[in-house]
Formats: sequence, structure tokens, C-alpha cells
Amino acid sequence: GITLSPENGMELDLQHHIHHNHVTGAQGDGIRVGNAPGSRLDHNVCENNGLDGIYLAGSPNCTAAQNQTSFNRRLGIEVGNSPACVVTENEANNNVEMGIYVWGTCRTTFELTKAAGNGLWDLFVANWDLDIPPTCNTYLMNQAGTAYPSLALWDVN
Repeated sequence: GITLSPENGMELDLQHHIHHNHVTGAQGDGIRVGNAPGSRLDHNVCENNGLDGIYLAGSPNCTAAQNQTSFNRRLGIEVGNSPACVVTENEANNNVEMGIYVWGTCRTTFELTKAAGNGLWDLFVANWDLDIPPTCNTYLMNQAGTAYPSLALWDVN
């Protein structure tokens, strides 16, 4: 897979642009970005990876757009502790656990996402921190069969 994260010893600067990759069969995540503010991930295909298709954490002001994730052994796209991002026009289908998984993130927009056929939930936003309720994000025009805490919150039509 592709990893941009301090845990592999790299010094990260702002605004990495990861685009037009096809990652399949990685033992871990297809694309893993951690602590990289302002990064952009777009037009990537991540399938059949050992963990997540795309893992994006600790990266405020990021953009994840027009990515496709499928058949990953955990999650399609995970967004954690990444406030003020835009997650738009992604597809997350047939992943073992969830399509889109969100935790510890506020002021992020999730829009025009399609998720279907995922094992537990197509769209899921964690609700364990009272300081970061699911309602602190914006959800617009998403498509899914299942969503937590509700299809209405995710604006599924």
C-alpha cells in the first residue's frame, strides 16, 4: 500500500496529493495518510486490501474525492480526527465491515457518497464522545442501504 505517516520516519509537510492510484492486495491499508494536514486524495481505486481501502486520520483540512473502495477486509474509507475536510463523490461497496467510518471528526462535509453491500454498515459515524457528536458534521445527498446513527442524519435519499 501507500503510506504517508510519521510512524514510518518521514517528516510530513502540508498538502500531499495522492491521486490516480490502483492499490490492490496490500497486507494493511491500501492508502494510509496520518498527520498530514491539507492532503488531497482523489481518483484512487483501493480493493481487496488487508485492512482499510483508505485510512485518513489526524489530517485537518483534507479532501477525499472520487475514490472507489471495495472488497477490503475492514473498511472502505476511514476518516478520523480530521476536522474541516471535504469527503465527496466517493464509492465504498462490498467491504467486510463498513463502507465509510467516521470518528473524532467535526466540521467535515460528507456528500454525494455511494455505499452499498458493506458487512455491518454502509455509512457509520461514531457516537461515543459527547464533545464530538455526529451532528457536528455536514451530510449532503448520500446514497446507502444502511447508516448509523440514521439514514436521515446522513441525508440518504
